[in-house]
Amino acid sequence: MKIGLTGIYGLSVAAALLIGVGAERAQSQEAGPAPPERLSEVVVTGGGKGLREALAPLAVTLREVGGALVMEVEGEGGVRAVVEASLAAGATLRSVAPKREKLEDLFVREVL
Repeated sequence: MKIGLTGIYGLSVAAALLIGVGAERAQSQEAGPAPPERLSEVVVTGGGKGLREALAPLAVTLREVGGALVMEVEGEGGVRAVVEASLAAGATLRSVAPKREKLEDLFVREVL
């Protein structure tokens, strides 16, 4: 198989573009803001009437489902704060589960 100068030039340009895009991405990630902390879902029950108001500032989202408070909380510190406040109020911790990033969100973040 023979590759002419045009083919070699095309390959060189493609390689240079890929290397440049990789370098730009690395620079933008180094200089850009830190990625958001991972979300976790925390579910608690009980704890009295004031629990919802006490937990609202600690949660990204908060909804009531069948008598349970279901919250999305950001980062390990947020989970710790919600768990401690819930237990201090006499609530029962039902579950703590990390939220996984959707494939679509991962693709958009990586491509753009």
